Amino acid sequence: MHHPLVRTALAAIIANTFVAAALADDEAAVVVTASRIPTRASEVLSDVSVITRDQIEQAGQSTLAELLQTQPGVQMWANGGPGSAESVSIRGGSPQHTVVLVDGQRLSSATLGTTAFENIPLNQIERIEVLRGPDSALYGADAIGGVIQIFTRKSTDAPHASAEFGVGSYGTDSGNANYGGAVNDTNFNINAGYLHSGSFSATNAANPAFNPDRDPYDNRNLSARVAQHVAPGHEIGAEIFYSDGTTHYDASNCDPTYTVCTNNFDNYLTQTLSSYSVYARDRFLPNWTSQLRVGRSEDDMVSYSLDPVANTVGGQRFRTMQDQFSWQNDIVTAAGKLMLAAERRAENVDSNAVAFTVGERTTDSLVAGYQAHFGRHSLQVDARDDDISQFGSHSTGSLAYGYQIASAWRASLSAGTAYRAPTFDDLYWPVDYSSFYVGNPNLRPERARNKEASVVYDDGDRRVSLTHFENRVADLINFGNAAAPAGFFTSINVGSAMLKGDTLAYEETFGRWKLRTAYDYLSAKDMDSGLYLIRRAKEHGTAELRYDGGRWDAGVQLVATGPRFDDVANTQTMGGFGLVNIDGKMALSPEWSLVGRVNNLFDKRYELVQGFNTPSANLYVGFRYTPK
Repeated sequence: MHHPLVRTALAAIIANTFVAAALADDEAAVVVTASRIPTRASEVLSDVSVITRDQIEQAGQSTLAELLQTQPGVQMWANGGPGSAESVSIRGGSPQHTVVLVDGQRLSSATLGTTAFENIPLNQIERIEVLRGPDSALYGADAIGGVIQIFTRKSTDAPHASAEFGVGSYGTDSGNANYGGAVNDTNFNINAGYLHSGSFSATNAANPAFNPDRDPYDNRNLSARVAQHVAPGHEIGAEIFYSDGTTHYDASNCDPTYTVCTNNFDNYLTQTLSSYSVYARDRFLPNWTSQLRVGRSEDDMVSYSLDPVANTVGGQRFRTMQDQFSWQNDIVTAAGKLMLAAERRAENVDSNAVAFTVGERTTDSLVAGYQAHFGRHSLQVDARDDDISQFGSHSTGSLAYGYQIASAWRASLSAGTAYRAPTFDDLYWPVDYSSFYVGNPNLRPERARNKEASVVYDDGDRRVSLTHFENRVADLINFGNAAAPAGFFTSINVGSAMLKGDTLAYEETFGRWKLRTAYDYLSAKDMDSGLYLIRRAKEHGTAELRYDGGRWDAGVQLVATGPRFDDVANTQTMGGFGLVNIDGKMALSPEWSLVGRVNNLFDKRYELVQGFNTPSANLYVGFRYTPK
C-alpha cells in the first residue's frame, strides 16, 4: 500500500470530501464506456450499443450471454443449461479478449482469463453497455474484442419497493425484491434475488463424460448501493455486488493414471462472484470533475469430484482477487474534453489444487483521452501505458475521426492497438501428469492492430449503421510442445489471426411498433493455416419486432447463426440454426403485471458445443410488482 498512486488516492479522497463546487451533474442520457467521459450517444465515434432495463425485463429466463448475443457483433456458446460455463465472443475475438466491468470494477478469473457470465443474474442489472472493437487504450489488457460494462440496479425516485417472482420449464422458479430511492441528499438501493432450475443433462451421448442425470443450478444474489451528496457537486458512495451459484456438471472422474474412471458421480461446483467499492465524485470547478474509486472483486470457484480409487469427494479451489484503484479527472475546455487517469490493479490467485510458482502481479497505468467537435468534424484520441510486473511497460493508443455529412448522416474512421496478457494458467501451471500440460513463463502478450470505418444515418425515429473492421492479432497464445518437457504440451506464441467483417444494424420506431435488426458477416481465420477459428459463425443475425399496446406489450425475437467448426482442424461442423422467442406483459392493475416468455418457440435442436445439450422449447410465467 505504499505505491505512489495509492498515496495520491488518499490525498485526493480527503480533498474530495471537503472541497465544494457549484454545478450539478448533467442528467442527459449518455454513454460512458465508449470514452470513459459521459458522452451523448449521438456524439460517440465508437461502435457501442446499450441494453436498457426494459430490454432486460423482456429477456425473461434468458441468461446474460443469451441476451448479449442479441447485440450486433456478439456470439456466444455454452456447455449445457443454466449455470454451465458460458463464453462470449465480440467481433470474432476469443472469450479472453473481452473486458467485463461491474460498476466500474473488473470481474474475471486471472487463471482462466474469462468472466463467468453464467453467474451474473439479469435481475441485478440496470443497464449494459457493449463496446465493440479493441480498446486497450482506455481499458488496458484483454480488450482486444471489446468491453462489456454492467451497471447494477439503482433508483432515483421516492423510496419504493418492487418485486418479481415466476416459474418455468425444467422445474425453474425465481424471484427478486428491490427497494430503493432518494431521501433528501441520500440515494440508496438494495436488490436480492434467487434462481433454481432443475435443468437437463449438460452432456449427450456424444460426450465421453455423458451422464443422463439432470444437472440443476441454484443461485443467490445481492446488490446494494448508497450515495450521499455531501455538498453541491460532491458525492461519496459505496457499491456491492454478490452472486453465489451452484451448478452440477458431467465429467469423467479418473485416477491420475486414468486406469480407474467413473461417470456416475454427480459432480458440482460452487462459484462466488463479488465486487465492492467506495468512490468519491467531485466537481471542484465548473469545468473539472474528479472521481476516485477503490475496491476489490473476487472470483472464487470450488469444483467437487470423486476420487474413484479412494471413493472420497474432494474440492479443488481456484480464487482470483483483484484490488483496484482508479483516479480519473474530466476537464472541459473550449478546445474539447480531456480525460486523465491513474490506475492500479493488483491480481492475486490462490488454489489448494495447484501450486503456482508466481501467484500475483500488479499493473500501474496512466491513461489520457481527448474528445473534440469542430463544426462538422469530431475527434477522439486515447493513449495508455501499463507497467506490468511480469512484462514491463506496454503502451496502446487509438485515434477516431468523424465527419457530419448532413444533419442525419455521419461517417467515421478509427484505428487502435490492444493486447492480451497471458493468464496464470498459461504462465505458471505446474507439471501436470493428468493433463500432460505445463505453463510457459516466457510467453509474450498477444498484440492486436485494428482499423475500421462506419457510416451512420440517424433522424431520431430511424437509425441505420454499417461498420467494417479489420483486426489483426499477433503472437496468438496456443498449445504446442516446443519448450515443453518430453511428452508434454505447453502454451506458446504462434502465428496470428485476422478478424474482419461487416455489421449492418437497423432500428426504427413507427407508431406503437419498434423494429430492431442486425446482421454480421465475420471472417475469423488463423493466418498461418487459413482455417477458421472455432465456434465463430461467418454469419449471425438478430431481429426483434415489438408492439406497445398501452396496458400490454409483446415482442418476437429471432436469433440466427450460421454453421461453425468445433475443432481447430475444421473437420467437425456444427450446423446453423435459428431460434424464435416471444414475450409479453399485461397490466393487471396499476401496480401488478403478468409477464411471460417462450424461448425456442419451435423447439429447434441445435448445438453450441459438440457433446453438450441446449435448451428445448421452454416457458416462463411470472408476476411483477412495480408501484407507480
